[in-house]
Amino acid sequence: MEDTLGGAESSGKEWEIVKELVFQWETDQPADLDAWLGEHCPTASVRCEVERLARAAATSGEFMRGGAAQEHLGIATPHPSHIGRYSVIEELGAGGTGVVYGAYDQALERKVAIKVLSDGAAAGAQDRKRLRWDAKAASATIHPNIVTIYDIGTDAGFDYIVMECVEGRPLGKLIAPGGLPVQTALGYAIQIACALDAAHRGGIVHRDLKPNNIMIANGGVVKILDFGLAKLDNPSAGYTSLPATIEGHFAGTVAYVSPEQAEGKPVDNRGDIFSFGCILYEMLTGSQAFQGDNPFSVIGRILHQSAPRLRLLAPQLDERLETIVQRCLRKEPGERFAGMDEVTARLEELVETGTPQSRFSYRTRKRFMGWGIAAAAAALLTAGAMRMASRQALPKETRYEQIRITNDAGLTSFPAISADGQLIAYASDRASVGNLDLWVQHWNLSDAKRIAFNAADEYSPAFNPSGSELVYRSDQDGGGLYEISALGGESVLVAPGGRDGHFSPDGEWLAYWKGEVGNALFRGSARTFVTPAYGFQALGKTQEFPPGFDVAAYPIWSPAGNSILFLGRKTGEKKGDWWIAKLADKSVHRTGILDKLLLLGVNAYRTYYPVPGVWLKDNTVLFTATALDATNIWSVRIDPKGNVLDEPRHWTSGTEVEQNPDAAITSKGSLHTVYSALTIANSIWRIPLTPAGKMGSDPELLNAMFHAGFPSLSLDGRVMAFSARRQLGDSIQLAKLDRAPVLPSTLRQAFNIRPVLSGDGSTVAWYAASNGYIMAVKGDAPEVICRGCGPPTHVNFDGTKVIFEAGGSSKVEELQVAGRGQPPRSLFHIQDRRQWMQASGRFSPDERWVAFTGWHEAENKRQILVVPITPDGTVAPDQVVEITTDDFSNREPVWSPDGRRIYFLSNHDGPDCVWAVNVDPVSKRPVGEEFAVAHFHNAGRLIRGPTPYYGSIGLSAARNFLVLTLTDTKGNIWSRGTLR
Repeated sequence: MEDTLGGAESSGKEWEIVKELVFQWETDQPADLDAWLGEHCPTASVRCEVERLARAAATSGEFMRGGAAQEHLGIATPHPSHIGRYSVIEELGAGGTGVVYGAYDQALERKVAIKVLSDGAAAGAQDRKRLRWDAKAASATIHPNIVTIYDIGTDAGFDYIVMECVEGRPLGKLIAPGGLPVQTALGYAIQIACALDAAHRGGIVHRDLKPNNIMIANGGVVKILDFGLAKLDNPSAGYTSLPATIEGHFAGTVAYVSPEQAEGKPVDNRGDIFSFGCILYEMLTGSQAFQGDNPFSVIGRILHQSAPRLRLLAPQLDERLETIVQRCLRKEPGERFAGMDEVTARLEELVETGTPQSRFSYRTRKRFMGWGIAAAAAALLTAGAMRMASRQALPKETRYEQIRITNDAGLTSFPAISADGQLIAYASDRASVGNLDLWVQHWNLSDAKRIAFNAADEYSPAFNPSGSELVYRSDQDGGGLYEISALGGESVLVAPGGRDGHFSPDGEWLAYWKGEVGNALFRGSARTFVTPAYGFQALGKTQEFPPGFDVAAYPIWSPAGNSILFLGRKTGEKKGDWWIAKLADKSVHRTGILDKLLLLGVNAYRTYYPVPGVWLKDNTVLFTATALDATNIWSVRIDPKGNVLDEPRHWTSGTEVEQNPDAAITSKGSLHTVYSALTIANSIWRIPLTPAGKMGSDPELLNAMFHAGFPSLSLDGRVMAFSARRQLGDSIQLAKLDRAPVLPSTLRQAFNIRPVLSGDGSTVAWYAASNGYIMAVKGDAPEVICRGCGPPTHVNFDGTKVIFEAGGSSKVEELQVAGRGQPPRSLFHIQDRRQWMQASGRFSPDERWVAFTGWHEAENKRQILVVPITPDGTVAPDQVVEITTDDFSNREPVWSPDGRRIYFLSNHDGPDCVWAVNVDPVSKRPVGEEFAVAHFHNAGRLIRGPTPYYGSIGLSAARNFLVLTLTDTKGNIWSRGTLR
């Protein structure tokens, strides 16, 4: 006999011996396992299997579970800095045979997960085979609900596989004690069933299906993991080298294995159907279908007993659900469903015919009638209704498929579709060295033609109603809206500074906006305009619309063309919302949509604002929104008066960042949609500087600074605070940059905006929920020093003073200063008839001056200004030093440590780049011309932070380097097609 359990005849008897010995081992718990095995095991094969199961049970850990030190003490275990070409960022979890790391693929510039065999496991040939089989089995089937395998290899003794990094949680962690809401469970179950059906059709049986091998990505997308126990069901498929420990005997997790698998018999796709039934049972009830005090009592129930009736635990469930689960859990494989496609069809019937939890079975209805007490029945029904109402009802979703329109390796985004659904326009860097050009192609064809190309980026196209012309944004010469034929040719500037132009349905008018929108919606930061679409310059009819708003941006037309929907903050209002403004009487109506989205977990103040994308003929508005860490296309129905007709819901639910929706309902009633699906990564980079203040060499990615932003340096450049995204929320991190490698430590776990470090590195300030906080780095309690203010922008050297921006609803946007025991007050007030808006203030190193971004409400430009610190805070107009005087947007000034230079961000030559001006050490007036420090003209890598607030870029200066946040973006155009 070989050293593993043999064929069908011998395996049954030996398996009974293995079961008894493992049960005895659990009772004895011997200190010396080897000696115990030698004394009790009659054959080498039995010993091998008992030892495998015993060691697995002793070291068992779920696929994504962290180690004890990390889980209970908050101590991160050491990990390699690199595995192959992958830079290791963090440990995501550890189990009995390996560790999973989050890493960064340097070649393809993306976040990945790497599963690595642990040192002990790596020595075993069987574990190597299992790891490679996991990769082969998972990659054998390409399906959106099966984790994608990217690579497999060995490096420095590490055997590893590289897979997509799924941001989310295991299904087992999401199942509440009473189960999931029925519609949620159905949504997950259908995705699991579809994935298994695809795997089975490819000849792969999973054999270890369980809740903790199923990840629920942000947005509700299912990803099946860990094919390490998968079995080849169709030998003709050509896969070989199955791990020896997998074939011919028990494998899997006991609570979810099929009876034939528990007995060591051959297992086909019907074994996965049994496991699926166990998972569906648990999702609906919160309880495992088969329970026991130990693994072998569980196996006994699987072999000889039926699971408790589903509706004994959840009587409100549709009887059809119970029928599906019961058939999945039949003991004999031949009595179960023949395939997962049949299971999928049955589940989809429940979704299509109504809400299952509202149906009571015939027996339940008869029981109500038999009671004969109407009051009791009414009370029960009321309680049931209240219980169901307490669960957040999920709207019925239409099943759809994702159709890929473009297939580019770089960045292709900003799609638009013509009104007849025949043409698609978009921006792409496919034919250039990094910048975006405008392309047009026919629907469902790949005949793309480049119609506009310039050294600057061109993006955000929109068709006129006939589809013959386009308006688009170009960043050339300071930026503006241009018009061009859909066939190409000469372009014409139609709105200097304009953004996001949209033609009215009759083609007579054009709506657009100017400015920039940040989290605070500062007064005067964005204005919306309506102008005649043709010949407007001669007519002079361009008008700001609507009046009475501090901020108005992202206008789109109503289907009738008599009003616009836009994001704005009305004068006197404290927060922004979507508004509808009628052109005829200029009346406005608040929709209240942002409050509705906040109730659904969409946090507009953490990421980019949800802004309207397109308003369709059926009153559906499509838009982009972020809930948790998932950014998808959402929909909501709004009538012409601005009344919200239903709850906002997901329109797409992919795992990438889905943005820029556009759609058209054709004359035949068909709906064509387009949107971009992007991979976006924010990272902190270091720019080496020459003594003259220019970039000395290529920017360097700071290790472990992935999905991060808001960097802030101490004056000597040795310590940096920043904000990093984690699964449990954002955190303030502290890193010492004079050490290699850079190993950040968590200073505070919370949702934080702009941590700012003092010059001596002793104190950090931050912003949360409209309050400003300060705390010593060494760990005293945080203190609120500013209420109702904006984010902090600078802390002086010893941490006694903090500059804050004004809150978004402030009547006067002036910088504030506060400290421990110092109530907030205006940092300075310029005695000028024109009120200067103030942002991003920074003390000079000697704390005698302040550099800041300033602008007047009526002007669409930002200047870098310097004013002296005066005893009473008043500054005369002639004391204001204009560092920049051009018409470009210049912002986020940063002093060099010697106070002789000011770095800042400017769109002087298109996208934001780093510029600088040398200043006189005494008067702080410019010495010479401003000059470029570092250019970032590649659309796939731009200066951009994780939020629309410019402070999240975190430009900071040390003597010989700068740090800032860069965003890498790749993606393509997709369409949503309905499944029939």
